[in-house]
Amino acid sequence: MDDTTTLMASCLCGDCKFQVDVPTSSLPLDAHLCHCNLDRHTHGTLCVYHAFVPMVPSLEGMTPYKVIPTSEVVRYFCTTCGTHMGDTTEKRERWCLSTGVVDKSETIFQFKNHVFVSDTKDGGLSGWLPEIEGERLKYWEGHSGESTELDPPIKNEISDTFTKSDRLHVYCQCRGVDFYISRPDYNSPAFIADFPDMPTLNSAPRNTQEEMKYDNWWIATDRAKYVAENCACPSCRLAAGCDIVQGAFVPTCFITQANGSPYANIFGTMKEYNSSGPIWRRFCGICGATVFRHDIGERPKYVSVAVGLMDADSGSRAEEWLEWRTGELNHLDMALNNPLATAVQDGARAWSKRTGQSSRCSEGWGEPNITAVIREGAS
Repeated sequence: MDDTTTLMASCLCGDCKFQVDVPTSSLPLDAHLCHCNLDRHTHGTLCVYHAFVPMVPSLEGMTPYKVIPTSEVVRYFCTTCGTHMGDTTEKRERWCLSTGVVDKSETIFQFKNHVFVSDTKDGGLSGWLPEIEGERLKYWEGHSGESTELDPPIKNEISDTFTKSDRLHVYCQCRGVDFYISRPDYNSPAFIADFPDMPTLNSAPRNTQEEMKYDNWWIATDRAKYVAENCACPSCRLAAGCDIVQGAFVPTCFITQANGSPYANIFGTMKEYNSSGPIWRRFCGICGATVFRHDIGERPKYVSVAVGLMDADSGSRAEEWLEWRTGELNHLDMALNNPLATAVQDGARAWSKRTGQSSRCSEGWGEPNITAVIREGAS
């Protein structure tokens, strides 16, 4: 009988835990990164990280969700904190595991394929991950081995064929959380009211000594964009069930609900979970999509918005809206799979150099400590 390797899986809050036993001889398990629109809007990340395992765990404490009502595939996320644990078919033949929820990864999974890359329009995260430790990944239009194999997406500039609108539509997969982000206007009465001590920003040069006194590292060099970055901290990883998570820093005064109402901490089908101290993580209670990370203590007037929910004309990286910080992947030292995270950091730096994007180092918005407090909001 083969020796087995045991993986322990857990959500962010710890309510959903299970054990996965795999034959040691089968390691490393084939894993893939899915970039499809459905997965992005269900998790809130640029892509999801999956591997198939032969056993289906206990589904206690999990909320089921069918992205496509007629499909046999059912996704499961923690009812309390929103962590996507994986999915299976109605027959429960095998489990598609979210690789970000287990306790070890580097020797367990081998990421070989980017799938449904065409959905991204711009390549998404796949453009930052052509290889891991010298091993090239394959790119597929749809499922690996069942669709057209693609060339790696190398994009040097944003296409001018799309309309550069003044509003960005952001929504989860079930549309229970639906809102718009407007272009930043740092001279607007709303922004000045929320940040009365902030110096004038619309025309001021970036990184002046005066600006940095006000802790405004989250203001983009391009005043028409918002800062976005990758994070590998345990809390962000577990919140989404994904190894690397993307967030964009947006003042709440520039967020409007789809029904025209102003921003509120809880709206639509959102629920929230207190992951540590003043940090609240908000997710859709229907489909489980990560929506916001909010530090209500030090940074009450802006939130980190899940980039995977953005529906930008240019593609999933939303380059006409976001200025990506690629100098250093946030909390790289805490990554569950360091070779994977390092490869994304290196690929993003190379992309930044090719495109002339910002390469400033990340300032940090994740948090490693985890507590358990839950509140549920009204629609």
